[in-house]
Amino acid sequence: MSGDYVACVNTKRRYVAVTDGVCKLLGYSRQELLRKSIDEISAPEIRETVPETFNQYVTQGRHGGHIRTSLERRSSRFYCI
Repeated sequence: MSGDYVACVNTKRRYVAVTDGVCKLLGYSRQELLRKSIDEISAPEIRETVPETFNQYVTQGRHGGHIRTSLERRSSRFYCI
């Protein structure tokens, strides 16, 4: 399962479950990620748009799907996913 990149967040955009693959990709332990929100590790250039984008996604009833975003790796490199 470590090759799978799946992260689940709650309505407050906080991580509630992440796979080993996500932890390795972003360079955080599972416990570290579970204390963070999408906002905290989103790339700086999109960080302020995350709440609105997430809320639009949820209100359009697209739960359980994919959101394209850029996340900051612990090393400050960014990944578009």
